[in-house]
Amino acid sequence: MSNTNSRLIVKQNEKKVLTYISPLKFSNLNFSLEKNSILRLIIVLNGEVKDLSFNGELKEGAYMHVTIFDLSDGLLNLNANIELSEIDSTLDWTLASVAKENDNKNIDVSFNLNKFAKASMTNLGVSLKGGKLRFSGVGKIYEKAYKASVSQVAKIIVYDDDSFGRADPILSIDCDDVKAMHSASVGSVDENALFYLTSRGVEEDEAKLLLTLAHLHGAISEIEDEKVKENILFSLRKIL
Repeated sequence: MSNTNSRLIVKQNEKKVLTYISPLKFSNLNFSLEKNSILRLIIVLNGEVKDLSFNGELKEGAYMHVTIFDLSDGLLNLNANIELSEIDSTLDWTLASVAKENDNKNIDVSFNLNKFAKASMTNLGVSLKGGKLRFSGVGKIYEKAYKASVSQVAKIIVYDDDSFGRADPILSIDCDDVKAMHSASVGSVDENALFYLTSRGVEEDEAKLLLTLAHLHGAISEIEDEKVKENILFSLRKIL
């Protein structure tokens, strides 16, 4: 993928649904959602990606729903910085990433909120076969951003001792009258669940696939296109 910029503007009261599947034609997506506009954005990463960034703003009453499914190979640096610059803007972000052998993935996502803005961030990950995966999330609420609301959830399953996972959720709050929460977990696969499935005749690879699908369900369930979903499931089966 070449180092190229793409500019996306969603006009006032406009609604757009966009799906991007690797190979992407851009490495930097700059966007602006005008007043009361809606953007549904779905991105599926396969193959070699390396660097990918998202930078944009949501104006008054704008709504953005992002789902990113990362199955890329090798090094990945994904950065997002999204400004909820005006009142009543809303952002829902869900990302799922799988790091396998020779993968080194760094996901950095930042939200900046003004008054009455709402943002949720969910990052789900799986690290196996020596893969490395790091999540960093920052939710910043500005001074005088009254009634703003931000939440972060980060969860990584690490399948073996050679693999690595790290999650760092950060809140930066400069206003009192707000709602803010975050949670993070990094842990090994549930051995009891794996034992239960294999003791009932499920092959170990299939059991791992089922547990992975359960962990990533929050992202998979957001993919409306059945063909895209089938391709994701096929890729996951090959990886595991």
